[in-house]
Amino acid sequence: MGALKQLQDLLRDLFQLELADLDFGLYRLLHLKKEEVEAFLTEQLPRRVEEAFQSVTGEQRSNLEEDVSKLAGRIKEEIGEEALLPNGDVKPEFRATKVKSARALISEYETKRQQFQSVKATEAQKTEVFNHLYAFFSRYYEAGDFIPRRRYGARKAYVVPYNGEETFFHWANKNQHYVKTGEAFRDYSFNIETLSGSCRVRFVLTSASLPPGNIKGDIRFFFPLSEEVNWNAESRTLQIPFHYRLPTEEEIEKRGKNSKLQESVLQRALPEILNAIPDFTLRSTLAEVLEEKEEQKVTLLLKRMRHFCRRNTTDYFIHRDLEGFLKGELEFYLKDQIIHLADAEGDLDVKVRTIRVIR
Repeated sequence: MGALKQLQDLLRDLFQLELADLDFGLYRLLHLKKEEVEAFLTEQLPRRVEEAFQSVTGEQRSNLEEDVSKLAGRIKEEIGEEALLPNGDVKPEFRATKVKSARALISEYETKRQQFQSVKATEAQKTEVFNHLYAFFSRYYEAGDFIPRRRYGARKAYVVPYNGEETFFHWANKNQHYVKTGEAFRDYSFNIETLSGSCRVRFVLTSASLPPGNIKGDIRFFFPLSEEVNWNAESRTLQIPFHYRLPTEEEIEKRGKNSKLQESVLQRALPEILNAIPDFTLRSTLAEVLEEKEEQKVTLLLKRMRHFCRRNTTDYFIHRDLEGFLKGELEFYLKDQIIHLADAEGDLDVKVRTIRVIR
């Protein structure tokens, strides 16, 4: 199911499962919970949607079945036992009766019976639920960051939660705590499978020059030391050391002092690092091209080095009440995206069923 896979991929990204093989801090916990999270995404999530539909439709079917049974009893009592066929259908000659009350009773019975038979979860309805869940969570996630912005409909403008105050101040990261990561550098490691067996690659920060206090100083960059790459054949561990420092005047002259300098440093060091790896199978695996962007080939090693640099230099925010925020946003989303004024004449029962399953 395309919609389910799309949602699963988004949640894997949200949970940062590709980082679960790191061996420090929160990522160590994610590593321990990775199997549980994967089990939730691949097994429990589709089952939960199925169970939710069964619960909702089961309740509706039970109520409708009771109504149909009562109406069938009234038809047999007021019109005649022979008015209904063994399968529950109304005999054609009774449907054309000229008695107004009998005709109304038969019409109500057939309407309820048709509703009872149609109350079931279709694949299209399940797909719609997965699509809505994907749309909801993807609203607040952008390039690795959670951004609590409320979108209104399909418009580009955002909605500010204003409650009528005379003076109101609002900012993009309201109700979030700012966390600066510059002083929390840690080694980065990951496991990969090669033709000759499992290997571990470690990026080790051997020197770091940091700005004083919780402030941003001049821009610093990660410089891999290709000449100090170390391969331990016994433990099958590759160690790549990095320095985190200000660029020299010569480096600034060559590449410019901006965000592109970090990419230029990594690109220049990439072939030197690969050439310094004595194990052929490991070198081949790290040099494997994963994707091509803007006429540039992104290898496994380059992708990992980029990740290492960005994770250690990107500041982030922690929401004070994420659960409360998402619950409030869900109510807004359901009203804004699922129930519309035009639905008043449509099949509201299906819409209500979808909303209950999404909740």
